[in-house]
Amino acid sequence: MRKDDIQLSSLPCYNKRMKYEIIRTETMRLVGFAARTNNGAPDCGAVIGSLWQKYFKAFGYARASYCVYTDYAGDETDDYTAFVGCEGDALPSGGRAVEIPAGLYVAFSLACTTENAPRAVAQFWQKLWTGGLPRAFVADFEEYGAEGVRVFIRVNEEDLETWRQTIGS
Repeated sequence: MRKDDIQLSSLPCYNKRMKYEIIRTETMRLVGFAARTNNGAPDCGAVIGSLWQKYFKAFGYARASYCVYTDYAGDETDDYTAFVGCEGDALPSGGRAVEIPAGLYVAFSLACTTENAPRAVAQFWQKLWTGGLPRAFVADFEEYGAEGVRVFIRVNEEDLETWRQTIGS
């Protein structure tokens, strides 16, 4: 694991530099709720918001929560499955399980409050889409815990060093 900085301006949680780590993860199984959406769809925010509502109704607020983006039809402009859940084995009523595959991820830390996390995460994604990170479009996820939000982006390992050189790390 390596910690470095990346320049991502205009994020509400950081003024100049954002911390990131390069992490190789194991497979993780989550249970929760899923829906198909698209970043360009007018109801995308409402679709993901409704998944959070179902999740909190089923599981409450007292555990680490995840929002996963998977089953990409292409890149960030195409359809994908959004999933909100937590680690566990018992499926909630109307829910399903998803596995986040093992692999190499770049994990960004957002030091957000609960109140500004939705805006911070949305702004992070908008910056990321233009940042040139060599994404694999397999599964990306946000982890919400006591220390804030971490966003894990699955990357193409063969292109990662070139990306790091272009950002000056």
